[in-house]
Amino acid sequence: HPDVEHGLLLDVFKLNNFGLVHEMKSAAKKGPVSMLMDPEFASDQPRAAMKRLGATLTEVGGFPAKNHAKGIVGTRGMVSSVPYTRFARARVEFGAVLDPASTKALRKVLRAGMTRDPGTIQAAALAAREHGILLNDPLNGVFTLRDYLDDAVKRSDSILGAVKVTDDAKSIRKLVSRAEAGAKVDLITRDISAGDVRYLRQAGAGVTEMTTLHGNAMVFGEGGRKEAYIGSAYLNERSLGRSSNRRPTRELGIVTNDPSAIAKLERTLRSFSS
Repeated sequence: HPDVEHGLLLDVFKLNNFGLVHEMKSAAKKGPVSMLMDPEFASDQPRAAMKRLGATLTEVGGFPAKNHAKGIVGTRGMVSSVPYTRFARARVEFGAVLDPASTKALRKVLRAGMTRDPGTIQAAALAAREHGILLNDPLNGVFTLRDYLDDAVKRSDSILGAVKVTDDAKSIRKLVSRAEAGAKVDLITRDISAGDVRYLRQAGAGVTEMTTLHGNAMVFGEGGRKEAYIGSAYLNERSLGRSSNRRPTRELGIVTNDPSAIAKLERTLRSFSS
């Protein structure tokens, strides 16, 4: 539902779902529709259809980076791992509906992205971090999402996560280090090498491989307190801006300490790892 004043904002990786484009017709009648999109991964026909609706399309990503973020803001905001494709229903995904303060912060981040101005983007990302909105934007020097994940893994005494891709050497070393120090580490993942599975398990971490997993969500515990992360970023070098020879990706995430949301996510993750 578009916000009466601000309309509907979308942050898009892939766009080839005509069902979604059709739904946008009713949204466009209620307010302006604006979209951040990767030019390489938006099919020509859906792109043309969005333009016919009067949507404003701002290209982000493209060589030498890629837009992998997934977010939407109308009357409420949402951050997720779900691409706008016709295949999303066949995979395990995660999403978080935002409270009013986080919705407002996400709106400012997406609006800033549409300016393409590095200073504006950096200021919006830093302010949004106070409301749990996390952004990696390598072309504009923003890594609040990477910094959060690195810190959360390093300080937690329990880590329960589902991540599609796990191949970032630094993240794996941190998980191993926490497991060896006595932290309870349980990881559900899809794309991971056999060597890294052995490395983690030898350290005492639990590893469950799940072929239908596409989403990314983690619950971190520290001294009896818990917080949860949901977003588009994988534990890989491209998502975390650590690759020297592969295109980095723009990513979006949310962190929350809401007990009810964390409990629901934790139950879901444990059902996959049991």
